[in-house]
Amino acid sequence: MNHLIEKDLHYRAWWLRLVISMAVLLLGVEIVAAQAASGSARVWEAPLVLPTYELGPPNPYPALLDWQRRKWRPVYLFWMH
Repeated sequence: MNHLIEKDLHYRAWWLRLVISMAVLLLGVEIVAAQAASGSARVWEAPLVLPTYELGPPNPYPALLDWQRRKWRPVYLFWMH
């Protein structure tokens, strides 16, 4: 590829990134200004109940790592007694 064409493509890509960045920045400023002008922010305090499970006995079958697949997901081994 010709050096001047390559330089022109690089310049156009840089210019396009600049224009898109400025557009996103202006859009973000407009959104923040609209939220600030609406005055709809509220603050309150209330109890929050999160459902959880009871802590049980330890698992006799510990999780092992599957090294052959190179993934960090547990593999459980079960033995019949």
